[in-house]
Formats: sequence, C-alpha cells, structure tokens
Amino acid sequence: MHPAELYLASIRDDLIPFLKNRESIASITNVQDLGNASQLYQLNRQARAEALAKQSDTDAEVAGYIRSIKFLKKTINYYRVDF
Repeated sequence: MHPAELYLASIRDDLIPFLKNRESIASITNVQDLGNASQLYQLNRQARAEALAKQSDTDAEVAGYIRSIKFLKKTINYYRVDF
C-alpha cells in the first residue's frame, strides 16, 4: 500500500468515529474532560506517527534491496557472467 493511502486511511479511521461520537465530544463540560480529550488526541497522534515511521523504514529497506538487485544485474551484464 502506498504511504499516502496509509495516511488517508488513518485520517478516515479517525474521522468516522469522531463523526459518530460528535455528540459525546460536544458534551465536554469541564476542564478535566477537555484535558482527557486532549490526552486521547495526543496518544492517537503519536500512535499514527509511529505507525507511519515503521512503514517508512520498511519502504527504505525494500528500496535498498531493489537498488542492490539492480546493481548486481548491471555487474553481471558488464562481466557477462552466465549462471
């Protein structure tokens, strides 16, 4: 899956419950409720950032592997080695 698709999916996954529960979010009546909602937001934001970072690391590993394969193919073709 493309990183942009992962990002859009994470936004969608956050937005749908928000819209379904907008009544309960609108019922924040004191500073403690607001603080709790803020903590949840920060945790969700951090979790999403960590997930995207892991995906980015995997993409970098795959890209490195592909570059290695391309280099090996060029080397083999240059020396005309048959396997």
